[in-house]
Parts: sequence; C-alpha cells; structure tokens
Amino acid sequence: MSLWTQQFAQALRREQLKRLPPAHLDAILLWLSHPENPQSADLTEAFSRVDLSRDTASRRIYTLLDQQLFSGSPPAPTTLGLAPNTAPEIVKQRYRRLMQVYHPDRHATKPLWATQRTERINLAFDAHRRGSHGWAHPTRYQKLSRCAKRSCSNCGNRCAHIGDI
Repeated sequence: MSLWTQQFAQALRREQLKRLPPAHLDAILLWLSHPENPQSADLTEAFSRVDLSRDTASRRIYTLLDQQLFSGSPPAPTTLGLAPNTAPEIVKQRYRRLMQVYHPDRHATKPLWATQRTERINLAFDAHRRGSHGWAHPTRYQKLSRCAKRSCSNCGNRCAHIGDI
C-alpha cells in the first residue's frame, strides 16, 4: 500500500481534507467508478485499515468533488480538474473517468444531481476541444466532432471547420 493512500484514507476518515489531491484524482475517480479494478486495491485496503466503509468514503469524496470541480458558475474548464495546458489525451481520459463516475445511470436515486454534473463535464470538455475559455489545443479534436446541424454541407456531418462544431 502506498503512502499517499494511507494518508488520504486517514485524512478522509478524520474529515480533514479541503481538496482532493490533484495528482491522485484519476486514481480516486477510478476507485469510485470501478472499485473492483486491481488498480483500486490500494485505496480499498487503505479505507479498510482506517475503518472507513465504502459508502462513507464515497459520500465524502463526492462532497469534495462537488466543492472542487462544480462549485463555480458558469461551468468552467476547471470542472475537469486539469490545467489549461493539459495534453488532449489526458483531458479525454479525465473526461471519460468523470463521466463514468457521474453518469445518471449510476445514481438512480439522484438523477437530476448526476445529470447536472454530466452536463457541466460535457461543457468543460467541449470548451477544451473548441479552445475556448483559455484552453489550448483548439484543433486536436475537430475532426472527431459532430456538427451541431443535422446535415452539414461543408463536411457531410463530420466537421473540421470551427464555425460548425
């Protein structure tokens, strides 16, 4: 078990955290979405050692994520919890992890809450892809994006032009 997981579990148990550690946010998101994943075993063991149940740990982590990622209005690129100059591949991985964690199907008792989070995650990811809100890499994803129009005469609905994506 790594030192950061021990320290994190102890601080979470004592409710001493103000923020989740940015360097380990992906590992925490993986634990929330796939606790059975072997890469999540360290966190599961650390929580067990400090007598922190999965439900309690999850609830506390979601509270911290809400404060850290979703407190601002309007939605900002910081919703992804990444710096503006982060590589597009890392941004896409974080986007996928956040969508796995917050997908409304995973939160049957709180669908509105989950839908609001996924909408903000989508807006932040879209802002990154477009290069707006100070985000870099405006053209890396354009060819993968779909046009907002049902049919685009410029690209046959596979846009590579900034005005339509």
